[in-house]
Amino acid sequence: EAGVTHMTHLYNAMNPINHRAPGPIIAAADDEYCEAELICDNVHIHPAIVRNTFKMFGEDRVIFISDTMEAAGLEDGMYELGGQPVIVKGNRATLEDGTIAGSNTNLMKCMRTAVKQMGIPLEKAVKCAAVNPAKSIGIYDQYGSITPGKVANAVNPEKKPIKTGNTDLTGREYATVRKQRYRKIKNRSRDGCDTVLLLFFVWHDKNHRFKCSLRLSSS
Repeated sequence: EAGVTHMTHLYNAMNPINHRAPGPIIAAADDEYCEAELICDNVHIHPAIVRNTFKMFGEDRVIFISDTMEAAGLEDGMYELGGQPVIVKGNRATLEDGTIAGSNTNLMKCMRTAVKQMGIPLEKAVKCAAVNPAKSIGIYDQYGSITPGKVANAVNPEKKPIKTGNTDLTGREYATVRKQRYRKIKNRSRDGCDTVLLLFFVWHDKNHRFKCSLRLSSS
């Protein structure tokens, strides 16, 4: 009723759940119009809590964030956040008194952690890292999915292990090894008689908009 529709890094700096005083976490989960951010770095939130958050909110209302600070991608040491000294060791960033001070990770690593260490299906993790954030800030008509007419920004991850492969930014490819722009899927029917090849071509035009085509052949 007050217009609150978004929870910043759920659980952090919030009153915990209590059966007599449920607090902001349950209030957000109980409101179908409220979405929640999650920091899946395995420091801020326990994997069991992440899994149960998906049960409470559903995959359409969860948004992955990194909450990273200036040390992201750098070596361990002393850094600063809001004028306060921060100690960084691994993916943990803390104030001198041990209080967590942001994170030392990135969104791709958070997505990988959610899948590999927290039991979140890859498809749901991608949705929470790409689709839901774009919808939340009102730019899903231009970003957030590989769809004809949208800006051609894309990360092509390698599934095993999940890591960044090729990256396209406004239609320009950034990668050490250029890969083919199509995916070939072979599916043999149960009787073994027919083989169907589905070729999914993705490219971009001069305005960096995605174009797609499907071709089906059999043998």
